[in-house]
Amino acid sequence: MKKALSICALFSLVFVGCASVPTVSSPSGVDVSLQAISEIEAEQRFGTLNSGSDPYVTPGSFVNVNPDQYILVELNIAAAKEAKISIYSIVAHDTEGRELAHFFQWNDFVAYIDGWKEDAHTGQMQTAKAARDYLKVTDFDMKPGRRSYMAVLIGKKPLPKDFTIELIYGVDDATSGITIKGEI
Repeated sequence: MKKALSICALFSLVFVGCASVPTVSSPSGVDVSLQAISEIEAEQRFGTLNSGSDPYVTPGSFVNVNPDQYILVELNIAAAKEAKISIYSIVAHDTEGRELAHFFQWNDFVAYIDGWKEDAHTGQMQTAKAARDYLKVTDFDMKPGRRSYMAVLIGKKPLPKDFTIELIYGVDDATSGITIKGEI
């Protein structure tokens, strides 16, 4: 029985170890993708709108007092090797190429949430939820594996329905970019 458990444990370690290093298509050994997340999907993933605890829903949007609007994006990184990742910019543009919204780094995002919090408890809940998956640093070392980060772009409302989001990033000091179409 002990021998069977040992074999199962060894097999599990080998299987999990092999599965944790993703296959990537980029010659850099790192694949980066970006996806716009709707408010409905954010509600499903991060909390209910009515609780006020969802950091990824524009604060004050239900009573229409906030002049700003969020664009929520998910940044996915798959690395087959260790790499230095740098996020230089994440910006939304309209169809004419004008900037609509830009990425709020962690400290700026927390300050923004704090400016709109209903009370200290709600602000703490929002910050704690965002702390789990928000892109907190823009330069970091990535170990082999997959990681996902949320990022908020904030612009003046009303944002147009159609826009593009441009991500400029670096992998081991080589600069690349992605542009995706987004919709509100």
